Amino acid sequence: MPFFSIVIPTRNRPNLVPTAVQSVLEQDVGDFELLISDNSDPERTAETRAALAGALDDPRVRYLRPPRALSMVDHWEWAVRQASGEFTGVLTDRMAYKLYALGMIRQQLQAHPADLISMLAVGIRGEAAPFSLRSRAGSDQATLVPSAAALAECAHVEFSSRLPRMLNSFCRTTRLHELVANYGSIFTGMAPDYSFCFRILDWLDAFVLFDSRLMVAGGESQSNGLAFTTNRMNADSRSFLALADKPLDWFRYAPIPAPVTINNNFLLLEYELARSQQKSGRFAPVDRYAFYRRSAAELRRLSAKGFDLAAAQQALESYRRQHHISRALSPGYELRRLRWLTKLPVRWQRLRSAWRRTVSGPVRGRRRAAPARGFDTVIEALRFEAEAVRARRR
Repeated sequence: MPFFSIVIPTRNRPNLVPTAVQSVLEQDVGDFELLISDNSDPERTAETRAALAGALDDPRVRYLRPPRALSMVDHWEWAVRQASGEFTGVLTDRMAYKLYALGMIRQQLQAHPADLISMLAVGIRGEAAPFSLRSRAGSDQATLVPSAAALAECAHVEFSSRLPRMLNSFCRTTRLHELVANYGSIFTGMAPDYSFCFRILDWLDAFVLFDSRLMVAGGESQSNGLAFTTNRMNADSRSFLALADKPLDWFRYAPIPAPVTINNNFLLLEYELARSQQKSGRFAPVDRYAFYRRSAAELRRLSAKGFDLAAAQQALESYRRQHHISRALSPGYELRRLRWLTKLPVRWQRLRSAWRRTVSGPVRGRRRAAPARGFDTVIEALRFEAEAVRARRR
């Protein structure tokens, strides 16, 4: 049994998936299996296989094709169930591991035995050459995070990128089997990453957060999430909706039961769906005022960038009137928030503060200077960065 199973689900992205695959094959540990699950249309399958021609000869690689075109949720479910390693993670085709990521994750799992560990990501500058990696650091510290504390933040509409969402995590494979046995599936709803997050936080008492940026993410122009929240649909997002399993039915769980372009509405759909199926009793009702306040701020920010979000703003205004929410800051909001914060473990409160900061050596809250050098490929940038890390360690 390999220590890691890395699942790369892909669909019609032969230009992106080779980078994700190569970043796994060049890891500094080799005890893994790599499952490439190709959900592409038949006419695009040949392109994907051609793009992966060299990688498919590696004995650690398994190339899979689902029996038919699947929705994103069903595809993740089908692909992850093929894993046989001790720990399983998903690497999307828009992401890549830093070339020492698996080694560091394995060290942390050996030092801090756990069933679930999450890590951080950093962005890639450019969607065409020259590429460079954004230079942000984590603390490189591991913290045991209570699931109840993480879910309490979500109920107050605070969704951190440090939440374990499978695409930034490794979960013990036997725990995934337990999800299937007790909930019927690993993933559900419309967003497999967040549906997994809430379901696993219901099932496990805690997870390990490794505060280190071991992944990189790019290809924003092909992002489903960005297309939805900015109301600029692309080919990938249209394909996502076409394959989705009765998407309008899922929205009955959302605060606004319609596919409005509000990111928090999508995330809370998955939260409320998990809350309706919870086993632990950890899920609190969503703070309606926090949903309105944070969503309004997000829409203002995106509208200022030129995105047409008038329909979303109108839907949010209807929500405000329906629930009798004042536009002004609620007099009791900060008091309720203070009482909520005092119930959280002290260590988690400190971690919350660290989540909003960038760490650069001993100075907090300051970004490192971005590297000026660009590279012809993302893999070249990753190789350069890995060599620089190795040199510092020597």
